[in-house]
Amino acid sequence: MNKAACQMLGYSKDALLKMDVAAILPPAIASQLARSIQKDTVRKGVYVETENMRKDGTRIPVEVSCTLDEIGGEKRVIAISRDITERKRIEGELSKYQEHLEDMVRQRTSELAESKDRFRKIFELTKDAIFIEKPTGEILDVNRSGCAMLNYTREELLKMDVSKIVPPEVAKTLPKTIKQKTVREGVYIETQDMRKDGSYVPVEVSCTLVEIKGQPRVVAILRDISERKAVEKKLRESEEWFRSIFNSVRDGIFIMRTDRSLEDVNRAACELWGYSHDEMLVRGFRGIVPAEVDAMLTPSFIDKVIKRGGYIETKGIRKDGKIIVIEGGATFVEIGGAKKVIVIVHEIGERKRVEERLQKSELKYRTLLENLPQKIIYKDVNSVYISCNENFARDIRMKPENVVGKTDLDLYSRELAESYRKVDRQIIRSGKTEYFEEKYAPGGHELIVQTVKTPVRDEKGRISGILGIFWDITKRKQDEAKLKKYQQKLEEMVEERTGELTGANERLRQEINERKETEKALRESEGRLREQKMALERKNIALGEVIEQIEHEKRHVKEDVVVNVEKLLLPILRKLKGQATHAHVESKYIELLRRTCEELASSFGRKISAENMRLTPREIEICNMIKGGLSGKEIAELLRISFKTVERHRNDIRRKFKIVGKKVNLITFLQNI
Repeated sequence: MNKAACQMLGYSKDALLKMDVAAILPPAIASQLARSIQKDTVRKGVYVETENMRKDGTRIPVEVSCTLDEIGGEKRVIAISRDITERKRIEGELSKYQEHLEDMVRQRTSELAESKDRFRKIFELTKDAIFIEKPTGEILDVNRSGCAMLNYTREELLKMDVSKIVPPEVAKTLPKTIKQKTVREGVYIETQDMRKDGSYVPVEVSCTLVEIKGQPRVVAILRDISERKAVEKKLRESEEWFRSIFNSVRDGIFIMRTDRSLEDVNRAACELWGYSHDEMLVRGFRGIVPAEVDAMLTPSFIDKVIKRGGYIETKGIRKDGKIIVIEGGATFVEIGGAKKVIVIVHEIGERKRVEERLQKSELKYRTLLENLPQKIIYKDVNSVYISCNENFARDIRMKPENVVGKTDLDLYSRELAESYRKVDRQIIRSGKTEYFEEKYAPGGHELIVQTVKTPVRDEKGRISGILGIFWDITKRKQDEAKLKKYQQKLEEMVEERTGELTGANERLRQEINERKETEKALRESEGRLREQKMALERKNIALGEVIEQIEHEKRHVKEDVVVNVEKLLLPILRKLKGQATHAHVESKYIELLRRTCEELASSFGRKISAENMRLTPREIEICNMIKGGLSGKEIAELLRISFKTVERHRNDIRRKFKIVGKKVNLITFLQNI
């Protein structure tokens, strides 16, 4: 390529030498490049107009001549490309100048026909579309507004029939419409015309039958009423929107005249008072409130309420005579130039009842909180006490109101206080509830407590404080240590029993080996002792079954021990952890533990834990207590649940064992499993 080619495309010579010619052509042209090179036009060197792509991505118009030639015995394409951007610009200006000349010619022509042009100007410049038609529907003339309205040129319309620019249903009745009296009198009607793109434009049409040069002609004046229709639609939508909001508001809304008669009410007001819309308008405001309230609602009082703002409480009378408590406010507005009063009311009877219930509920839960045996505290994010219950305050020998504003550093040793504050910070960071055991030293006496701390969030979900609940588990921890020793003893018993079973199994194996040796000897004398051999084989089969039964029993013993420990013993141990340190509770659990240990190798736990029974851990626990002879009241006390809950579990157990409606004693049934 030469220097001019590099300048025209914005590339260096080295860059172009590394490129394919397709890279400087638009994609559509590049895809046809191989085929174009084979054409005769390439061979003959004919100039064609196309485009090249510059380095910056812009396109430039070019005139290209391609010639296929041989250089050094190889075929080469010699392409001469000429930038014709300037020529194209000049051609565009010439085209504009030609149009300008044509406009001047038309202007001169119109000056020569000035008298005729006066009518044409009026005809063309009017904003309404004007069509001059034959009674048969053929369009003879149309003004500029008509062309613009329907998006046709004048020439296109003059070749058309009027039936082509109206909807099909109107076109069918067109000949009859032209002959009607309304056409002769020029009456306006609303219809639609069809644009060139098939869309419809709403129009107002006046058709008048006149004579022009002795021939009957129809002059049709069309006015585009799209904007008017759009405004009407918006007005309707606005009214519907207002009416929808007016009737969807849950508060009752009254539009009241200055004489206190009602102009309108919404659906909520009608539903609140129990009247229909028309009944409310007839009765007026004074017909739906008690006489004393009506007497109070003087114009001066209404002015005072509106100026003061806010809501006032009053009463209303429903259609059924029931008195309702309402809260309402009012404001002045101007509607259609007239002064109106907008009154908004809502019933607050339910709110009053809710407030009363909330007060009672707050008192009830405050009483419950103060009588719980657990200590309850509430701190802010800086571990400053906001509240506590009486039980906690009593521990630290303070009144609850005096604890407010204190920190752990004010109540405990520094070491203990810092450990509490560290846990608080951890919970605030994680945002999760934590369960843990920790030391507690009220009055210098160190205890072990079970603590639950949980983050408290505000209405936006942000952590605003920490709620803590803890209770003394010192005695429980001591009992756990004793139970752990007892569990070790049980494990030793299981291990001893397992050893005995292993020994029995080894003896059986020895017997089997001896039997095999005997079989070998018997096989050597098979001819003489065939009958003895057959008998011995039967014995071997029986012995194998015995061994299998022993192995099966051994597995069941292991399974029974494991299941009884997991399903019967461990739940009792867990309950001992959660029980208060009362002697009668301990005695019940210890007695139940004794019975469970005596039945450690029984199949009771495995059978009631079977999948087909579908018993829950709680139901398995209650089954064991019922089998142990505990009454429903004793079970409720031990499990710290209500008697009704125990009865519900008993009913579920009977249902799952399919003994509902049968005269079967549940205790006897469980003892026989």
